[in-house]
Amino acid sequence: MHLQANTRYLIVIDDIQTSLLDAIRPYFSSNGRIIVTTTMHSIANSCSTNGGYIYRMEALSKEDSKALLLKIVLGDVTKSPSPHFEEGSESILKKCEGLPLGIVNIANYLKEQGPEKITVASCKNMCSNLGFHMHSNDALARMKQVLIHSYDNLPSHDLKTCLLSVSIYPKDQPIKRKSLVRRWLAEGFVVKVVSGKDDDVAFEHFEGLINRSIIQPVDICNSVGVKTCRLHGIMFDFIVHKSACENFITLINNDEIITNTNSDCAVRRLSLNKPTEEGGKAVMGIDISRIRSLTIFEHVGQALVDFRKCKLLRVLDLENCKELTDSDLDNICKLLQLKYLSLRGTDVSRLPKEISKLLHLETLDIRATRVNILPKEVLSLPELIHLFGKFELPCVHGRAAGSNSQTLFSGDSKLQTLSGFLMGKSQTFEQIILNMKKLRKVKILAESTPSSGITGLLVSSLKKRFIGTNPLDSLSVDFGDHSIDFLDSLNACCALTSIKLHGTLRSLPTFITSLLGLSKLHLVSTGLDSKVLSTLQNLHLLIYLKLVEDRLEFGNGSFNVEKEGFRSLQRLCIQAHKLPQMSIAEGAMQHLYSLQFICADISGVHEDAIKRLVSLKEITLAPSVDADTRRSWEAAVKQHKNRPTIMN
Repeated sequence: MHLQANTRYLIVIDDIQTSLLDAIRPYFSSNGRIIVTTTMHSIANSCSTNGGYIYRMEALSKEDSKALLLKIVLGDVTKSPSPHFEEGSESILKKCEGLPLGIVNIANYLKEQGPEKITVASCKNMCSNLGFHMHSNDALARMKQVLIHSYDNLPSHDLKTCLLSVSIYPKDQPIKRKSLVRRWLAEGFVVKVVSGKDDDVAFEHFEGLINRSIIQPVDICNSVGVKTCRLHGIMFDFIVHKSACENFITLINNDEIITNTNSDCAVRRLSLNKPTEEGGKAVMGIDISRIRSLTIFEHVGQALVDFRKCKLLRVLDLENCKELTDSDLDNICKLLQLKYLSLRGTDVSRLPKEISKLLHLETLDIRATRVNILPKEVLSLPELIHLFGKFELPCVHGRAAGSNSQTLFSGDSKLQTLSGFLMGKSQTFEQIILNMKKLRKVKILAESTPSSGITGLLVSSLKKRFIGTNPLDSLSVDFGDHSIDFLDSLNACCALTSIKLHGTLRSLPTFITSLLGLSKLHLVSTGLDSKVLSTLQNLHLLIYLKLVEDRLEFGNGSFNVEKEGFRSLQRLCIQAHKLPQMSIAEGAMQHLYSLQFICADISGVHEDAIKRLVSLKEITLAPSVDADTRRSWEAAVKQHKNRPTIMN
């Protein structure tokens, strides 16, 4: 592309590709305007440098969606829809979620059917079998073409497989990012790389789907980005249909079976959503001897599956299956190929010693169960990487146990995440922290104030793991309303990049302010004054800061950010009853793009202060903020050069 010097121009490029960026980049700051459209966030960010602006297309409102649907189907906006169409249109509008392409294509399909065939039942059938209709009806060809284009343009087979796996989840259920990624790893969907970590590649795959707007963020956690996600309803139906046709998955959704009709195909992945007795009968008709993945959502009755038959199972997710029994666990412990096991939210009360047979298990999640004491056999699992729960550690006295203890807490352990053991009388944590050399993330909990001897031993152990060739990377301490002042003894230099503290403090632990590499900090109910907390602005590599305080006195203090304060901060969240008096100097927080004030009273900061935040893109205000204050902030963002969005 070539433009003559001093030429004024307006160029519009629809669905720009990465290959064109270098050609148009020299003209971004010339004597004209370039408007591009894209579904990729990375391209939008690249094009918005040097004063550019990203306009994010919003979905149509329900009123506009309905008007568009009626206009196409009826051909005359003055006509009133039949009672059947009036009621049936609700399911269509819910399915389309304001997406114009979906509304137009479904409207054309209904128009072809004729008004006499438009009933409540036909509309619901259309929505529940949209994936099938897309592949069999020409009226939906354009929508099918767009979805196929999005899928086929994924750059690798791995990424396509990862996307297909999302069909395992119910359509209206938010999907936890970390759980999804760990499942990908357990099933081998991510190709191992020599020079990097497998989980890094898996998270890159997830970000790739987010970047292409195929997966939509639902809950964004400031410390890690997207926490939960979902597929748009229409994309979900397309992926479910494609997964079933390719025999990637078999679904039993509210007792409806979705599967490949070829009886010769073996079932590899089985997902049950809210199955009843009828769903159980359907499972009995399926050969489960070769399944690799079994997921059961929201089942409250007796076990639907004989786990003894699933000898090739690698992934077993039984989250919130309340009536899982101890005898079920005995059978689960015979699944020798198991890599991922989630018992989260079940009523299991013990883990049998036979769990030691699961030699390939990488992830074990026992959060929100009744398992109070962790058996030592879990800690000896050779491939275990991630362990989640709230449990007391077993009493294993290393000096007395001799070689058995050395084997149990061997440096060969692959455990990286130990999230959350309860401080009690057991001193086993010392051996774990010191000897499990790959341990990177530790969460420590207490329901009462531990003795000074126990906290002293903890401090001593942490000091030794803060230094050396394999230091801890992330530390979380949750003592609730109890004191965590013992942390002030942690004066050693360390490589921690993430800290979360919940407990009362008389002063800010000195080791925190000396952490030059700290990037994430989350302080909850510490009781510290806001003026003291403002000293955190000297942590020049801090990217994320969240302060949560429920004391009313917190709002009476001041939080002043000086020039060059919080030099790297990108996300700031303050959650309290009242925001303290806050001032932002010119040149402060130059990289901040997300600002969250989860406070009913935010009068402590004037809305004009945001004009100094040159990188600001989004602001979150609590729903309880009064209407006048919200209007003032909405007016202020219109004057900001980035025009940041305001969210609840």
